[in-house]
Amino acid sequence: MPADSESRRSKPLALSASQVKRFYYTTTTAEAFPWKEISETSRGENFIDVHGIGQRTGKYFKYQKKRAPLLDRSSVYYYTDYVVLPLDDAPVTKALAKENKLRSSPGFASTTAAIFDDSTANKDAFHGFSRKEARRARQKSCKPKAGRTTTLPTGDLLEKRSVTHEAFGLPVRFPSEAAKPPMPSTS
Repeated sequence: MPADSESRRSKPLALSASQVKRFYYTTTTAEAFPWKEISETSRGENFIDVHGIGQRTGKYFKYQKKRAPLLDRSSVYYYTDYVVLPLDDAPVTKALAKENKLRSSPGFASTTAAIFDDSTANKDAFHGFSRKEARRARQKSCKPKAGRTTTLPTGDLLEKRSVTHEAFGLPVRFPSEAAKPPMPSTS
């Protein structure tokens, strides 16, 4: 008998993949509640597709990009007033260098009376002060003269008695009768 059971074990079973899946990979929940695919006609309507038409790409309509009508960059003043200058300012620099070299040469005769130096209207209007002028502009100090102060009070003090004596002074005595002596005990 043992040889017969061993021979059965050694033979591979001819099962399909779906049979193996059904035997080994099923759950009680899946057997109790089988899943059925809902048809397109039975499926409910998505309200976002209905109420948000054009706000996103949906079943009925694609997303509509919001554009202002007839407005673009050409309608902005900055764009119309802007002049595109070359990124390379070498021609301007070369022209300035040539003019500076010409004016700084010793035999230069100018047709204008303008002096070509480092003076500016700002330097002429707001020149610095000399040391003497700066000292004269300094004002006297308004600080009062420092004298000796007295830290200890002199004369009579304002407080004659301490706060504790004022609040918790001598107890008030009420008139009372003389106490009678105790009675002797009879026991």
